[in-house]
Amino acid sequence: MTKLLIIDDEPAILEVLDIFLTSEGYEVITAENGKQGLESFEKEGGDLNLVITDIKMPEIEGLEVLRRIKAIDKDTEVIVVTGHGDMDSAIESLKYGASDFINKPVRFEVLTLALDRAKQKIAMSRQLKDYTKNLEQKIEERTLALRQAQEELMASERLATIGETVAGLAHYIKNILTGLRGGMYMVDVGMAKGKPRMQQDGWGMVRRNIEKVSDLVLDLLKYSKERVPEPTVCSPNKIVLEGVELMKEKAAQHGVKLSTDLDPNLTDAFLDHNGINDVLLNLISNAIDACLY
Repeated sequence: MTKLLIIDDEPAILEVLDIFLTSEGYEVITAENGKQGLESFEKEGGDLNLVITDIKMPEIEGLEVLRRIKAIDKDTEVIVVTGHGDMDSAIESLKYGASDFINKPVRFEVLTLALDRAKQKIAMSRQLKDYTKNLEQKIEERTLALRQAQEELMASERLATIGETVAGLAHYIKNILTGLRGGMYMVDVGMAKGKPRMQQDGWGMVRRNIEKVSDLVLDLLKYSKERVPEPTVCSPNKIVLEGVELMKEKAAQHGVKLSTDLDPNLTDAFLDHNGINDVLLNLISNAIDACLY
């Protein structure tokens, strides 16, 4: 049963409308003035979404009642009842969001049509809300599915990267083992045949490959920790010079000369100093190792 509020300061009109609308299947609530009407509306909460109100009433007029009801619940449909000489107020009520207006004396067939239109608007509003809610739910479900797919893809890519990394490490370790065996062989042969030069060269190979193992372990420990970039304003040329300075001793031990060709006009930039420094040291170290073979 549809609940409906009628607000009018004329008891006779209230009684007639109450009898008619009750016979039409409405659950009718009546109020003799705007104040009572607003109190009844607030008391009913969201169960009441149809209101019929007179325009001309003492204390709180119909337009103010309409404005306050719409402020409480904009989806409530309000039908305004006006006198023949009050057309301006009726038009004004539409600006405030009134569903319709009808003239006094109220004709039941006109009122019935106005109520039917108001109920249709309420039904359409509810359907739109349901559709919007369902749409939001579907968007949320699709977003969740997309996020899961992205996570699965990232996991797959991560596994592939791990596989490639392990394969690369295995190949690198195999090369180190080959170098160690070669060095050990040269040391053994040099000792057996009394060739100090051969022993020295063999031991040099063993030492270089031990350094590679040490560097590999340190790199693995470093990259196993998640690192957040910390960019600061710094000089790219200064980073390069610092890296070269740090690697000079290793380069000299292996007879490798490091040289730089820097642009003097290169200005400071917002960079991750430590991150770039680590990358540069690895590149220089790898370049030195490559010069030995």
